[in-house]
Amino acid sequence: TPINDGAWSAQWLLKPVPGTNYFWIENKWKPDHRINVEKGAIAAGPIQDGAWSAHWELKKYGEGVYWIENRWKTGERIHVENGKLECGKIQDGANSALWKISIAK
Repeated sequence: TPINDGAWSAQWLLKPVPGTNYFWIENKWKPDHRINVEKGAIAAGPIQDGAWSAHWELKKYGEGVYWIENRWKTGERIHVENGKLECGKIQDGANSALWKISIAK
């Protein structure tokens, strides 16, 4: 189902995890929902602040383009290699794991 660009459910906020170089990725519509890999597959839902499965590192690839790696599952990145959102090991430079991050207006 298509979602319009203004839908809060399709907007995500990067919030710094205090005292680290990591971020929580929180949903704008449901701020208690963070992207995590606590149960293996990537999901969004309520999770404790200290859960490393919800801590993400942005690794700069180019101007405004990043890999998003998980703290708990070292070396695993968010990607869409198989046509859906996943988190796992993937080759450096794979376009399916590169994310353009910009400020929503």
